[in-house]
Amino acid sequence: MAMSQSKEADLKSKDFDKLFQNKKYNAKWISSAEKAYTYAKGNITAGNEPRPDDVSKVLSPVLDHDPDLRKHQVENAATDEKYRRLFVHYIVDQAIFECKRRK
Repeated sequence: MAMSQSKEADLKSKDFDKLFQNKKYNAKWISSAEKAYTYAKGNITAGNEPRPDDVSKVLSPVLDHDPDLRKHQVENAATDEKYRRLFVHYIVDQAIFECKRRK
C-alpha cells in the first residue's frame, strides 16, 4: 500500500505527522524503519531493493504493540487498526523512501 495524499491527510487529521516528528520518538521510528528495511532486503528480496510494502510488512508487527503509538491512538480517537497500518506506511515513506528521493 503506497502512501497517497488522501491517506496522509487522514493521518494528519489525527496528528500522526506530529507523532512522527516528535523529538522524543522520531529516532525510534526511523531506527525501526531502517532495521525493517535491512531485514527485508536481506531476507525477503534476496538483496534486491525492497519495495515500501516489503518494509511495511516487517515493521508492522514491531509497532502493533508500541506503547507510544497506542497512547497516541487513544488520545486522538484513532484506535482503529487502519490508523496503525497507515502510520506504518507513513514511517516507511518518510524514514526510508523520502530520504532516498531527496538524494
